[in-house]
Amino acid sequence: MTPCFYKMSLSNSDSRLTELLNWLQNDLELPVTNVLKAASDASFRRYFRIFNANGSYIAMDAPPGLENTASFIRIATLFKSAQLRTPEIFARN
Repeated sequence: MTPCFYKMSLSNSDSRLTELLNWLQNDLELPVTNVLKAASDASFRRYFRIFNANGSYIAMDAPPGLENTASFIRIATLFKSAQLRTPEIFARN
C-alpha cells in the first residue's frame, strides 16, 4: 500500500500545529518549506511530513495529557539497540 499525504490548509485554529512549526523553525532552526499531514493512527498522535531544502522529515505531535511519549522513545531505543530498524529521533520537546 502506498502512503497517502495531503497538503495542509494551515489555519490559526490549529494551535498545536502552529507550536510544532514554531519549534521546528525557531528552536531547531529547520526552515520549513511545506507541511503535509501523514496518515494517522488510532491514538491522539498526529504525524506530519515536514519539507525543507535538504529533504523531508516526519514530525509527531502527541498531546502531553493524552499520550506517553516516554514509552514510545524507550521502546524505539530498545529496538535500535537490538539492531532493528526504527525511526531515528533527532529531537524531542
